[in-house]
Amino acid sequence: MKKSLIILILFAIGFPSFLVAQRFNGGVTAGMVGSQVMGDTYAGFHKFGLAGGAFVNLNLSKSSTLQMELLLIQKGSRRNPQKDENPPVFYLQRTNYIELPLLYQYRLGKKFEMELGPAFDVLISSYEEVNDLGEIKNVSPFQPLTYNIVAGISYYIADVLKVNFRTNNSILSIRDKEVNGHRWRFFDYGQYNDCLVLSLYFLIRKPEN
Repeated sequence: MKKSLIILILFAIGFPSFLVAQRFNGGVTAGMVGSQVMGDTYAGFHKFGLAGGAFVNLNLSKSSTLQMELLLIQKGSRRNPQKDENPPVFYLQRTNYIELPLLYQYRLGKKFEMELGPAFDVLISSYEEVNDLGEIKNVSPFQPLTYNIVAGISYYIADVLKVNFRTNNSILSIRDKEVNGHRWRFFDYGQYNDCLVLSLYFLIRKPEN
């Protein structure tokens, strides 16, 4: 795990340096996140969060780019008490990550763009609460490094401004072991982050045609 984290940090430092020597574009992004945790028994994208950061991309051709982002993103799960529920059940899980997506993007005409690629998350903080009893501490810890798959679509409002909608789903369990339930995904049972993200991207440098 430590080796993977070191590789991730070196990649994050080295890749922008490589782009500086090439034809690249950059900018900033900010958006909203709706998230859930698959396997925690509370279904639904009820946890609201924020995402924001910076990005650089390299033009591979007139219609395709390779983009790397460095984001702060809030994920987790929330379950509010239901009407006439007795006893009421409240649950909150809040996780904050530094995320590094690496995306291949393909332009469809002048307005639309598709994207797909992996994203690596480094956990910076976590919080879990049940029924307003304060933070739960005697539970399975969250993994310090997680892996995700990102797929999305963008619409260009202007040459330097686009709105992006993407799904962001972990492909490995975010916790060391089962807690309150588990689901199967790809390789193992566990809990997994599922996010829907709506963002604006502002290009500081306009791509060349």
